[in-house]
Amino acid sequence: MAKSRKKYDEKYRKSNKGKAAKARYYKKYKQNPKHKELNWKAQLKFRYNITLEDYDILLKSQNNKCAICESDSPGAKKNRFSIDHDHESGKIRGLLCDNCNVGLGRFNDNINNLIKSIEYLKLKR
Repeated sequence: MAKSRKKYDEKYRKSNKGKAAKARYYKKYKQNPKHKELNWKAQLKFRYNITLEDYDILLKSQNNKCAICESDSPGAKKNRFSIDHDHESGKIRGLLCDNCNVGLGRFNDNINNLIKSIEYLKLKR
C-alpha cells in the first residue's frame, strides 16, 4: 500500500510542478514576516522604480495622509497607502487610501467623467 501511495505522490508532483512550488512559496511567505517585507521592497523597485526610503519620504511629504481625502488610515485591511501613478507614463502622483485609489481607478483616469461626476453631485444636493 505504501508503494502505490509513493508512486501516486511522484506522479502528482510531476504533473503539478507549478502548483507544488507555488504552495511551498505561499507557506514560506505566510510563515515569515521578513519575507513579506522583502517582497514589498521588490515590488516598489520593480513596479515603480523607487525604494522604501523614497516611499517614506513621499508619505512624510503628505503628512502621513491620503493625498486626496487626507485620511490617516490606508483602509481596507491595508497597512500601507496605495501608490497612485499615471498608467501611461508611470509617473507617481502620490499616495492614496484604498477608497480614493479605487474611486480614481473606476474612472480610468478620465478627467471628463470626474468633472461630470462632480457636476452631478452638485445638482443632486
